[in-house]
Amino acid sequence: MMCLVPSMDRHNGAHWRWLLVLVAASFPYLNGLDNSFHDDDEHAIVRNHHLRNLANIPTFFVDSSTFSAEPGKGMYRPLVQTTLAANYALGQYSPSGYHLVNIGFHALACVGLFFLARLFVPGPTALAVGLLFAVHPIHTQAVNYISSRSELMAACGVVWALWAALSGRNRLGLALFALALLSKSIGFQFIPLLLLVVVGKGIESRFGWRRWAPFLGVGALYLIVISVDGFLPSSLAQDVRPFGTQLATQVKVITLYLKLMTMPVSLSIEHGIVPASGVALAIMLPLLFLLSLVGWSVVALRRDRASFDGAGDGVGIGGVWFFLALAVTTLVPLTVLASEQRLYLAVMGALIAMSALVSHRPLRRGGRVVFTVALCVMVVIVSSRNRLWESELSLWSDAETKAPSSSRVLANLALALHQQGDRARAGDAYRRALQHTPHAARTWSNYASWLEEEGEWGQAEQAYLRAGTSEWGGWRIQLARFYLQNGLLTNAASQLDSAQWNAEDPDLHLYRGRWHQLMGQNQAAQAAYEQALHLHPQHAEAANNLALLSMERGDIAAGRRWLVQALEADSTLAEAKMNLAFLRLKEQGTDALDAYAQLADQDPSRISIHVAWAAEYARRQRWGDAVEVLRRALRANPSDADLLAASGDAYRALQQWPMAVVAYQRACDLRPLDVSLRNQLSAALGAAGRPDDARSQVELVLQQDPENAVARRNLERLKRPFERRDSAREQSP
Repeated sequence: MMCLVPSMDRHNGAHWRWLLVLVAASFPYLNGLDNSFHDDDEHAIVRNHHLRNLANIPTFFVDSSTFSAEPGKGMYRPLVQTTLAANYALGQYSPSGYHLVNIGFHALACVGLFFLARLFVPGPTALAVGLLFAVHPIHTQAVNYISSRSELMAACGVVWALWAALSGRNRLGLALFALALLSKSIGFQFIPLLLLVVVGKGIESRFGWRRWAPFLGVGALYLIVISVDGFLPSSLAQDVRPFGTQLATQVKVITLYLKLMTMPVSLSIEHGIVPASGVALAIMLPLLFLLSLVGWSVVALRRDRASFDGAGDGVGIGGVWFFLALAVTTLVPLTVLASEQRLYLAVMGALIAMSALVSHRPLRRGGRVVFTVALCVMVVIVSSRNRLWESELSLWSDAETKAPSSSRVLANLALALHQQGDRARAGDAYRRALQHTPHAARTWSNYASWLEEEGEWGQAEQAYLRAGTSEWGGWRIQLARFYLQNGLLTNAASQLDSAQWNAEDPDLHLYRGRWHQLMGQNQAAQAAYEQALHLHPQHAEAANNLALLSMERGDIAAGRRWLVQALEADSTLAEAKMNLAFLRLKEQGTDALDAYAQLADQDPSRISIHVAWAAEYARRQRWGDAVEVLRRALRANPSDADLLAASGDAYRALQQWPMAVVAYQRACDLRPLDVSLRNQLSAALGAAGRPDDARSQVELVLQQDPENAVARRNLERLKRPFERRDSAREQSP
């Protein structure tokens, strides 16, 4: 084994220095172990059922669609998926395990950079490079954002592969290069970076074709694999923005990157950069600055060749490295214009250049103090940034202060506020986001959900339909849920059928099961719920619904198992809590009515308990008691549609038609699109002797759902009195 590039470390202190780098890379991030999942983590990790079974690992290497729970978001990153699957197997969705792995790869990359830097600069300077890279705040996104593991792993593979290849360990370098490629396509940058070092060091004669051939072969094989898989063609086919606009915009982006590297005080997940509209002075000045840096790096690279052991050794290599590492994201248009995680590999080159520039000057005591203080300040900034990654709300609230007009920021902030229960601010953020990006399907879908909660049913339906102008299909599943909630079963079935192409979404099967259940098809409903749980074993709602089906058919043991599984998946699911508590009381010999009374005393605000309690009275034909239960609940919740609907049912059974009409009418006012409520109102109006009003309600139902069988039956019944009256008039003298 021949070392092609001898180490510049004349004092063999690597045995302890690399440990210092390892600690420096790990310690600052330990306060972020409990940080939540963010952004793309939701579809790539949390909802990705492929990661929940280690038996799927071989599939990761041949099918890029397994990368995400959503169709069209496939990425060929099988090694990353393998580590995520291992994380899930060990700790499911506990975030600390995922963060520990990210921190581990960051630490490993830092140590690799330290060993690589020793080939260019003396050991103490290489240590400075490793320490600066380890604690630089620019990497907080790459380390805290779990989906950025691909960046960490690919860069780690590249830097260690470079060290191995330049140290004469070709087989090890080849294996590490392959691992980098299997983590992310930026691993391909190993080849131009290796060529850069070989040329910069002037060692072409020692790195002949026999050494190059295996690396080129692995690179070619990788391109063939991602082409056959379809990942490469689909990536190249994306038409994100014109090439000229892309280049002009990236001038602004790279200038921003340089600013953040030197002054890491305005870090953010989103910087609010907008695509450049043309070549203006605001573009020309940064462009000239960047071109001067490129020119300086090329000149320094030529000096590197001429001074293998001189002061300029490594300056040009590091400078060109920086721009090479950003070449792909500069030339290839991506949806997100600027992202700090993309700097991970580039910063390595920049630090090598800066360290090489000063390595020939001994660092005096004052300089060492300044360097130590700078490291400590960076650690403080990293720790502070970690806290901002604690939750979606903290992350996007911080981003709003940096990019208040970014539609991406506003949309994600709105969703975070919505999930946090701050509905007023969420609604405002949704509207602001849609003003900036009126064709954002996900934002429309989330806004529609918000409108539902506000009781704006008509606007909610229109918002869902606005989402339908996009290729994203998740809105169909949510619209199907909306239609199910409003009794529009025909419309719901249509949306569920149209969403069938997204068959790996567990919510599709959840709502399909609900549709079957409403149609009285319990066996089909059970199969749908079981499929939802197959795709997402922690789907609490599906488990709760299976429990109810099991108890309906008398299988109490199965019902208990499903309820326990539901609460293990989501301990806050109120319906499962109530059902399990009721089941336990029943098993203790408590009468159902007494069980509901106890549950209502324990949780008087839980409306579903009162509805179920009244339903049990109704089952026993004790309608007066049912009315009394509902009356008490309505005093505390006068605007709950479910309580009003149940009251209407009770009054109908007691033939108190005017009271039934009032209850149903109030329920319809709260849920104007709910055709099942309107059908009930129509029947009550007819029985109350108001056929004209009843008929108008039926017509409203048929406008919304022309195939509604109940409305058609009601219409036929309402026609008969009119037909008899008309016949009597014709027969009268």
